[in-house]
Amino acid sequence: MSIRSEKPAQPEKPAQHEKQAASFGGGRSLADPLVRWKDDTGVADQQLMLALKSGESLGVVQALRSGRVFIALAKSGVDPESSEKSSDMSVVCITSTDGRIGLLAFTSVESLAQWNADARPIPITGTDAAIAALDESAQALIIDPAGPIPFTLTLPDVVELSGIDQRQRAIEIIESMLTRANIHAHSIYVSAEGPVVIETDSTTVKTIQQLLAGRSDIHAYAPSGIALVLR
Repeated sequence: MSIRSEKPAQPEKPAQHEKQAASFGGGRSLADPLVRWKDDTGVADQQLMLALKSGESLGVVQALRSGRVFIALAKSGVDPESSEKSSDMSVVCITSTDGRIGLLAFTSVESLAQWNADARPIPITGTDAAIAALDESAQALIIDPAGPIPFTLTLPDVVELSGIDQRQRAIEIIESMLTRANIHAHSIYVSAEGPVVIETDSTTVKTIQQLLAGRSDIHAYAPSGIALVLR
């Protein structure tokens, strides 16, 4: 985070968290990956497994960019008004005790079955898994939670893997955070240089700095940084 006094250029204008199974990652149909991966045998991608063994998130992100994983569909409950007692299927995330959400991803059909034998595997690209995680407001992509090599990609890695600019999401969170704190900012925008810019004054700048210091999610969504500009 940096503070500048000059005016920048004009801005450019085990609880389960469930989602309906009709779509994922911004509304794309779940039928699409089934067609693409119709000949998939369900075994783990060896390049991805090697990256997981290394324990380096950078290598895992690189492997996922060209690889395939499975997300899990599980029954979300029985409809009490249905005589057939049919159950909907939902994309499953897990929620930690501190409220953070993680989307589950699996390297193979076998690793998914180790976690839940009744869950339905849906093959998607690693990039689409990251996009789906962000659409769920998840802070992590949790790979093979039941083994063979459990691994968690944190939010900065998920944002990078998605390949989608998330700075507007950062702005929305900042605006909400400042509103709750009853703090007024003159303007918040994405600068042409990359950082998210918050225009404020000397009476609130330190308070805003303190609020931002504990928000790793905001910094993950704005990897080019956040600049506080005094007006």
